[in-house]
Amino acid sequence: MLNILASLEQIFVSLEMMEKTRIGVTLSSLSRRSDDVEIQQRANKLLKLWKARAKKAMRRRARRVETYGRNYADYELWTSRIATPGINVRRQVEAGLVL
Repeated sequence: MLNILASLEQIFVSLEMMEKTRIGVTLSSLSRRSDDVEIQQRANKLLKLWKARAKKAMRRRARRVETYGRNYADYELWTSRIATPGINVRRQVEAGLVL
């Protein structure tokens, strides 16, 4: 389990990927239910990192909506799905880089 958490720490997971996979819910459950203190700590650390990224991404989206309007925010969201490194998680799993 620790090697999976270490792998997750090394990859970028976009806000869209977090929303789609709900991986944060899984990590939260793991951090609460695990008997291993190190697993709890690493899962909590990863959750904090991802929450900070998510808040930053949401603030960035809100500023763009205020500045450019809703259509720009939709376009930006669509393009981020194409260019976001987090989208390659499936390929990384298939290649055996992440379990």
